[in-house]
Amino acid sequence: MFGNKKKWKGFFDPCDYPKGNWIVPSEPKVSYIERKQTHGLNRVIMNMMKVGAKAPDTINVFKVLAHLKGILVPYTNFFFSIYKMGGIKNAEKEEIIMRAAWRLGCIYEYSQHRPFLAGKGYSEELLDSFASEEDSPLWSDRQTAVFHCVDDLVANHLVSDEHMKALKKYYDDDQVVQFCMLVGHYIMIACTAESTGVTVENYTWLNAKKNK
Repeated sequence: MFGNKKKWKGFFDPCDYPKGNWIVPSEPKVSYIERKQTHGLNRVIMNMMKVGAKAPDTINVFKVLAHLKGILVPYTNFFFSIYKMGGIKNAEKEEIIMRAAWRLGCIYEYSQHRPFLAGKGYSEELLDSFASEEDSPLWSDRQTAVFHCVDDLVANHLVSDEHMKALKKYYDDDQVVQFCMLVGHYIMIACTAESTGVTVENYTWLNAKKNK
């Protein structure tokens, strides 16, 4: 664990993580681009990230992604499409992202996404179980099938035939393709965040207040 366990109002303390092979940047390796340094649609996107997160400022990963400059707008369109649209429910997407983040050791992704599920009423015990080498009795058969496929993609960049067969009990072909793209996207972001040293914000993500 990082730091001490703190339980208060159902929130997740960003200093507290399940055991994992976490990559913990101490400082950025590339400069953060602040909103005031951007203009046009890029500034609109930076503002959207701040408002959408209900955060004091634009989240750090987008301060790095702002280096994409002219690519930021089409990237953001893709990101919102893969994150919000399609046939996989949003809560299940968050479970998938959390599992991938833990497998990738991406402390930044994990710290950003866990509070969404905490805010939806997921227990700490269940959320902690998503970061486990062994299958958990707390998981449904569907979660077990999905997590096995996440693990395959992170480790081998390929879902095994056995695990694909189990996944297709729950996913149609459209959802299978969307699943692979979702996991692949967060592998890409983890590579970017870890390599550029994106640091976890020093404030608690306020979305955890939802539905409390």
